[in-house]
Amino acid sequence: MKPETQENTQIQIPAWMKKEENYQPETDREGFLRKTTLSLFSVLSRFHHNIAAVSLFSTWTKLAAGLAVIVMTACARNVMFVYLVSAVVLAVMVFLPLKVLRAVFLPAASAALFSALLCLPSILSGSFYSLIFIPLRVFISVCVVNLISTTSPWNEITRSLKIFHLPDVVILTFDLTLKFIAVSGKRCMDLLNALKLRSIGKNHGKADALGGISGTTFLRAKENGEEVYQAMQCRGFDGTYRRSSLSVHAYDMILLAAVICLLCIFVYLERAV
Repeated sequence: MKPETQENTQIQIPAWMKKEENYQPETDREGFLRKTTLSLFSVLSRFHHNIAAVSLFSTWTKLAAGLAVIVMTACARNVMFVYLVSAVVLAVMVFLPLKVLRAVFLPAASAALFSALLCLPSILSGSFYSLIFIPLRVFISVCVVNLISTTSPWNEITRSLKIFHLPDVVILTFDLTLKFIAVSGKRCMDLLNALKLRSIGKNHGKADALGGISGTTFLRAKENGEEVYQAMQCRGFDGTYRRSSLSVHAYDMILLAAVICLLCIFVYLERAV
């Protein structure tokens, strides 16, 4: 018997598949995606850096000292006290690492510059006091707040608020807000990266993309809020924050003593006015 022969069938390739394609997508500006991503990344990096921050002082002592310094600076009528506090704040920032120094100094300098621009019309009335000392007070206040926030974990800050007898609703709102800022910011980062990877050529619907990201983030935040509420109910949380025991170390005593010295100087200089 002869072996069976199989006929070789030739496959005909369509002509449109043989054409060489040279697709050049239109260039599009990605400033919106890039700036938004960088802004979210900077905010999330602050949260991450805050969690890993280490400080010699307890959180509650830093909160008490920072509040006292801000109040005394705002109420001071003697310019020498403002100069003294600004010198102390600058001396403290000298010992900070470079990354923490940038996180503290740059926002404070920006706020002081903005307040100086707002006070420029006071020159017309001959009031140079406002142009100098209001931005300086803003600089001191923002520096103190940034020093506390960058050197204290967020959970320690919320736990220390109970020591100052704040209502539980305020502490709960503050605590959940900080956590959901980090969670929602990370989700926005993922959505922006997905949009950037899937965008080819020129995107004519940037407003629609922004609306989609905002809507998705809002819905996910709403779902997360409901899940957190149910989880808190299942674990028996009744909305009450219990006060933790105060731990006072040697560095805390040094910080409190420095604040008391500033208070004595403040009272002495105010009497001299």
